[in-house]
Amino acid sequence: MSYRVIASKLGISKLSVKQAINKHTKSATVADLPQSGRPKITPPREDRTIAGISKPHRRASIPTIQRELQEKTLKSASPMTCSGRLRSAGLESYDAIKKTFLTAISCKNRRIWCKSKKNWRMERWGEVRFGDESRFNLFPNQRVRVRSTTNEKFLPECLTPAVQGGGDSVMMWGCMFANGTGILPFINGSMDSKEYIRTMKDNMIPSAEKLHGRYFVYRQANAPCHKSRATMQWFEGNERPVLEWPSRSPDLNPTENL
Repeated sequence: MSYRVIASKLGISKLSVKQAINKHTKSATVADLPQSGRPKITPPREDRTIAGISKPHRRASIPTIQRELQEKTLKSASPMTCSGRLRSAGLESYDAIKKTFLTAISCKNRRIWCKSKKNWRMERWGEVRFGDESRFNLFPNQRVRVRSTTNEKFLPECLTPAVQGGGDSVMMWGCMFANGTGILPFINGSMDSKEYIRTMKDNMIPSAEKLHGRYFVYRQANAPCHKSRATMQWFEGNERPVLEWPSRSPDLNPTENL
């Protein structure tokens, strides 16, 4: 067959066919032949050693990995070599994902709560009104870089615990139903029980009645001002049911994404 016919049958270019046939004619193979150039300073075994040094110490810097490699193999490698071997092993450097610190009790309570709600249908969730306040820091936190594969992002050693506060900030309160969002006011000062109840009266109730009508179930977090005696008495006195919520569970709250 001609180059053109073979290229048509295989759906590739005529030039690719010609190059493959010429390579096979000269060397009896179409595989890439060894090329000239500087050989790798680290053999495959030492490449695995570099990745093995990084995995137990996710925050180790390149100079630290260099020193440990030299101690284990008595060979030195440049920062560029170490970095390249880590990337070849799938260990990219990126900012650690911030995630709420969870205790064993928190994990247990979250599982219990999720199992109790797994049979809720869309209609029932449509009655839930999600609300929460959020503080927005005006200055970013310090970046932390770790190395991991894509499937290891959420390992404890690859995360940076997130804590509230730090730097100047503004606080806002917001709410959402399945069919829309409510009022978004700024909060003056700190959010205590008195300020929280005022926010419920002035913003939560009008937003909920406009979007959903009189009946709804309110979802709030477990902050002290949310669970105080005065706040819970206000909800009971106004016949506003509150959805029980597991502590330290912002990932279960859709308002976090909004």
